[in-house]
Amino acid sequence: CTSGHKIQQQRKNAPPIDLSLRIMSPIAKEVTRGAYPWLVYMGQCSGTLIAPTVVLTAAHCVKPHGPIHVNQVVYMGCHSMKDRVCQEARRIVQIWAHEKFTRVALKPEQTGDGMPRAANAYDVAVLIL
Repeated sequence: CTSGHKIQQQRKNAPPIDLSLRIMSPIAKEVTRGAYPWLVYMGQCSGTLIAPTVVLTAAHCVKPHGPIHVNQVVYMGCHSMKDRVCQEARRIVQIWAHEKFTRVALKPEQTGDGMPRAANAYDVAVLIL
C-alpha cells in the first residue's frame, strides 16, 4: 500500500512479510507541497491518478474486498492529511476491481480458466471520479 500506515504486527505462525514488496518509505520524510499531485488518499488505502478522473489502486482496498466504496470522497495532491491540505477532493462514482482477484490461492479446478491462482493475484482496481 502507499498509505504510509505502519504494518500491523504479524499473527502468530503467519508467513513473514516481505517489506520490499511494499510501496512506502521506511523513513518518514516531508516532501515539498504540491510535489505529488497524482497521489490519491482514500483513508486506509491510496492510489494514483492515471487520467484526470481515473485512479489506479488495489482490489483488496475496494468493496466488496475492502473499505473503499462508491460516493466516498478521495483527496488528491495532499501535503498534510492531519489538516486536509490537499489540492482537490472528489467523490468516487464507479469502481471496477479485477474480476479474477482473490485473497486466497486457488487450484486449477477452482478457477474458470483452469489455471492456478496465487493468493492476492490480480490485486488491481480502477476508480472513476
